Amino acid sequence: METQQTVKLDLSTLVQLREASQDNQPQLISNLVDLFEENAKEVAKGLRALDYKADAVGIARLAHRLKGSSGMLGAHGLADICRKIEDREKEGQMSAEAYQRILADLDTEVEAVLKALRDFAGQTTH
Repeated sequence: METQQTVKLDLSTLVQLREASQDNQPQLISNLVDLFEENAKEVAKGLRALDYKADAVGIARLAHRLKGSSGMLGAHGLADICRKIEDREKEGQMSAEAYQRILADLDTEVEAVLKALRDFAGQTTH
């Protein structure tokens, strides 16, 4: 059975980032985690502030932004949720209930990814 961390995060992506950094700098991953957390929280707040019907373009842009940073860090489950938001908003296929459900999924996945990232960053600094 896979662990939650294995399911939520492709650690090989982070290992490659760490190995590609100058002198294998462990603080690189910690810095990336901090930046990702700031971005993810800002995007989630922005998605909640926008009207899902009136501002589909703004919602799609925010989802796209988080999708990109998630994918770069190996958080493919979170990137998939962002892709769903982006696609459904572009196509106008989101009800109010569906939008609230997907935002709840996004919040849950962001927290799981942040925990996995912090766990990995802690492992690289020891």
